[in-house]
Amino acid sequence: MRKAVVFTFLLVGINFASQAGVIVGYDLIERDLFNLNLQTTYVATQTFGTPAVGGELTTWSFFPGNGTVLNELTPLLLEFSGGSDYILRAIGETFILGQTPGDGTNIAFNAQAGDATIINANYVFGWFDDLHTLNNSRSTIDYDNTGTFNMRALTGFSSQSFSGTDVGATFEFGESLGNRAYSFQAVVATVPEPSTYALIISGLLGMTFMHRKRRNQC
Repeated sequence: MRKAVVFTFLLVGINFASQAGVIVGYDLIERDLFNLNLQTTYVATQTFGTPAVGGELTTWSFFPGNGTVLNELTPLLLEFSGGSDYILRAIGETFILGQTPGDGTNIAFNAQAGDATIINANYVFGWFDDLHTLNNSRSTIDYDNTGTFNMRALTGFSSQSFSGTDVGATFEFGESLGNRAYSFQAVVATVPEPSTYALIISGLLGMTFMHRKRRNQC
């Protein structure tokens, strides 16, 4: 009985540690709506929040719309600074549909500029949708109107792209898109709470004690 209790503590601690993370976004499913000829940057107003502070944006995912092969998506980490202003904090690695390996799920953010660490509760996820070919004139990620938080785009639906020199600069996302549910997700890997480590250590110590006790009895 005692061994079972100790083993349970160990399993619970390991499970908590492995699941530590904060996710923003919506289900990765096919949706009905998309934007035509709109090459711009989108930002989700849903913040990663306090639980993500100290963690790092590690992966992101999306469900590509039909006919978007060769479209490029560049993931971005931004910080909400008030009103419609957002500070660019990190630029991730660009994903090219049909060329970059993978199906659009669990893509490494892999910061190319800036720092993907979440410093405060106001950090958000965004992406630059580059419709760089004439054959692909529709947005890469589809949406519907079932969202629970507002989505925004650069003022004037600017097609501006970003480089390392833009990190730390403030940009205005003045175009409100309403509560659109885009098929994307972003994951921040967080540091487990001290109590989680305490569970693991308690379990390991308990298992060691039980093993030594059994050996001494032999």
